[in-house]
Amino acid sequence: MREAFAQACHGKAQPLKRMQEGDGILYYSSKRHFGKEDKCQAFTAIGRVKDEEVYAFQMSENFCPFRRNITFVDCEETPIANLIELLDFIPNKKAWGYPFSLWYFWKYRRTIFKLIASKMLHNDLSALNFFNLKAEESSGLLLWQVSMLWQRGIKKVLQPFDLTHPQFVLLASAQWFAQQGKEITQVSLANFTKIDPMTTSQVVRTLQSKDLITRGRTQDRHPRQSSCYHR
Repeated sequence: MREAFAQACHGKAQPLKRMQEGDGILYYSSKRHFGKEDKCQAFTAIGRVKDEEVYAFQMSENFCPFRRNITFVDCEETPIANLIELLDFIPNKKAWGYPFSLWYFWKYRRTIFKLIASKMLHNDLSALNFFNLKAEESSGLLLWQVSMLWQRGIKKVLQPFDLTHPQFVLLASAQWFAQQGKEITQVSLANFTKIDPMTTSQVVRTLQSKDLITRGRTQDRHPRQSSCYHR
């Protein structure tokens, strides 16, 4: 373990103030070197906030960033490509940047930290204990493991039909709505399935391109509001 510090958002203090002593911190590196195009796209460091101090440090005449003391632990660089399949809040595994960077990630941050930490630390109990994580007792890790087994089973069943799991869920939900005589809209499908509206819209367009659903416009609503109809 080695003592070091963290800076964030070009030296701003507010992000650091949201941290608490004992919090875990992960570093994701998109590039190997600043200002160059050599991609890294991996988690490269992991540590724990050492204390409650947020302090300014004069790096140069014109730059005085804020820092927090961090205790980093030895770890192995972990490419994000090895983790994407484990993150079920990313429906399109080839376009992970948007959901990974927004509220989806932060909504599940504790569970995701456990998952990524276990990969970076190779389930080393002494290292996991430093973060109050135990591989055999981590409910989050167990949930991810069970979820992945289930997801793989679903993927295997749906593959012959050229359907992803989100596509199947939305298609099945539309079928259920139709059987119940309920109006089928993107909003109602998103609310029912708990899939975010943007992803719902993308998946519905894909289903439409596969000629599995048709889309129309509801006459008595706003002219830009669309409805979905299961075929």
